[in-house]
Amino acid sequence: MTESSIPLQGIVINEKSIKFANKKYKIYPHGFKKIMVIGSVGNGKSSLANRIVEKKNIFTESDDADSETKLTIGYNSLFMGMPIHMIDTPGLNDSDGMDSKHLKELILYLQKCKDIHAILLVFNSQSVRFDKNIKRLVRLITTLFNTQDFWCHVGIVFTKVYSGIQCNKEKKRTQYNEYINKIISETGITTKINIPSYFVDSHDFEDPNTLSELKYLNTWISTKDPILTDKLKEPDIKYMKTINVEKKKLVDTKTSQSKTPIMATKRKSGMAGMFGWKKSYISGYTTNTTYAYTYVIETRNEYTLYDNKSVIFSDWKTIKTYITNSKEKEYVKKLEKLW
Repeated sequence: MTESSIPLQGIVINEKSIKFANKKYKIYPHGFKKIMVIGSVGNGKSSLANRIVEKKNIFTESDDADSETKLTIGYNSLFMGMPIHMIDTPGLNDSDGMDSKHLKELILYLQKCKDIHAILLVFNSQSVRFDKNIKRLVRLITTLFNTQDFWCHVGIVFTKVYSGIQCNKEKKRTQYNEYINKIISETGITTKINIPSYFVDSHDFEDPNTLSELKYLNTWISTKDPILTDKLKEPDIKYMKTINVEKKKLVDTKTSQSKTPIMATKRKSGMAGMFGWKKSYISGYTTNTTYAYTYVIETRNEYTLYDNKSVIFSDWKTIKTYITNSKEKEYVKKLEKLW
């Protein structure tokens, strides 16, 4: 069977194409294996999608800070002989952001797909730091699928693994697995998940290392049963990024004064004085000032929306009020939370 026999791209999966795949490929009872790539702009997400479908211009590529992919787009093809539906998504740190409009389109698309087999998190292997959007990626897919089982369908693909440029694969694989597991644990999932990783050069179609990695990826995807997506719901957008703000401030200062006598002695007069006798007397008073500082500790949440620009705030809530005799330093603390 040739690739041209597979229906071409379309925003909505053609039901006839599903039946066609079922008829020709009886070992795939669910039709096409549906694969979604998700990642930051410039990480090679669309290039990877093109490499998997073995085409150079199906998904628009960009290395710039602005995403070329504005819509969730799918393409039916063959991946090393396996019928697939490749899904490309808008970049997470798109200048327009994956706002609620883009998210709704993504959810609608997945609902029409009815199920999905694999989700590929795409990272740039040349980056020396963790992708700043890892937490947003984990939040997004965790919120969408809301089940521990779906992590068995998640894989990592490192792109831009060029021949002649050193890439410590084991180090990358270990570091990203540990970091992602740390983020996952904050959502309440305590079971450690081993996420498979693959390393590819999306632009060199003849690179033997990439071919080998893609074969491993193909084998992994082929073993996956579908996750149902027909009932996906849009998550509450305020939970995509939550900053908990805590501040301590001085709200009142009171003073009180008291007097303490200053005692002194002097020699007595007469015969008593001759024998060194002395008497005590009050020579004056010292004024003592006591301070009472009232502090309040308040907290509120700052919710960043999907566009990574708009922020909404909850009301301030007082969690503690106390009085102290010594002056303390005021502060504002910010802690990012998953939910």
